[in-house]
Amino acid sequence: FIKCIEMLRSSAGAPNLHLQHINPHIDTDGYPAHFETELTDWGFNSGLTGVSSFGFGGTNASLVFKALD
Repeated sequence: FIKCIEMLRSSAGAPNLHLQHINPHIDTDGYPAHFETELTDWGFNSGLTGVSSFGFGGTNASLVFKALD
């Protein structure tokens, strides 16, 4: 939650805490997502970010944040 708010505020992609390197057996070319391994300046602010949470009991939650002007 806080990470998403900070990403909106700074227009930068924060690295994933546990992602050191991407599995070389997964083809990510053309994949519609970014896997941040270091702080990345986006150069723009789309104004949207989101969080998903998946529980063991089947409970799922998603939040989408939109920046206010």
